Amino acid sequence: MKTLTFHVQRFWPPVFLFTVSIALLCHGAPAPTWEAASSLFAKGRWADAEKALDAYAAQTPAPPHRAEAFVLEARCREKRRDVAGARKIYESVIRDDSLRRASPAAVADAYNRLHALLAADAKAAPARRRLVDDAKRRIPGQDSEEFVLRFILK
Repeated sequence: MKTLTFHVQRFWPPVFLFTVSIALLCHGAPAPTWEAASSLFAKGRWADAEKALDAYAAQTPAPPHRAEAFVLEARCREKRRDVAGARKIYESVIRDDSLRRASPAAVADAYNRLHALLAADAKAAPARRRLVDDAKRRIPGQDSEEFVLRFILK
């Protein structure tokens, strides 16, 4: 027992530091809160907000504002003139059924913003029609004529 105690005392500080450093590497910095990430967006710090929103949305288990975080992340990309990146994020939000069930309003916002991006492209008229049809099928209560007109008029 004395030998074991001696060895533990002799190697304790390096073993402890090694364990702490491994724990920090595995967990990294704490993920930002929704309030911190969305405040960066409100301040117009697009690059910082995009990183914070991405880190927030990547948390496990899924955070409550995950869909909203993805939409704001895509808007950050739009502000930084990365339209292709924003379009990819909007499309991934639209296709994710778990996001649609958890936050249908954020998914509807993603549909609207993607439609606006496609409206800026004259060659994307067929894609816009498919988007409207897809939104009518996937978002409950959005099959009315008013919803379709809102899409077309934007």
